[in-house]
Amino acid sequence: MDIMVSRVWYIDNFAYVFSQSVGKAGGILLVWEKGCFCVTSMNSADRYIIVKGNWAMDNWYCGIMGVYASCILEEQSRLWVNIGAEIFAKSLPWFVRGDFNMITKIEKRGGGSSFSRGMSEFCEFIDRNALFDVPLLGNKFTWFGHGN
Repeated sequence: MDIMVSRVWYIDNFAYVFSQSVGKAGGILLVWEKGCFCVTSMNSADRYIIVKGNWAMDNWYCGIMGVYASCILEEQSRLWVNIGAEIFAKSLPWFVRGDFNMITKIEKRGGGSSFSRGMSEFCEFIDRNALFDVPLLGNKFTWFGHGN
């Protein structure tokens, strides 16, 4: 795994944690520069990984969570509850990133026209946990179909 991560990571001084894929879903990979982030604990659950530690520059303690949500609405609903419990139980700043398989705005879908129950639950999860959606820079989507 070290060789695979070193091929996509931009520096040699890195550490990482990963979880295997679940069925057809991809796995989760969190990578950080060893000198910039000092890990104090790591754990994982179904569909997310948590790394807690200190940013080296200012000794700022925080949690970083990598998420790979299911496309199934009921599984997403359970995941939002589980992640929310993790965030609430550890009163510290969080950086939550990953593939949530859900959007917060209709225009992000690229063709959809109505606000769904899943979108509503996802927006409630974001609000309830005092998270905010950081806009992507560059391509509108992180994947493209064949021929695009």
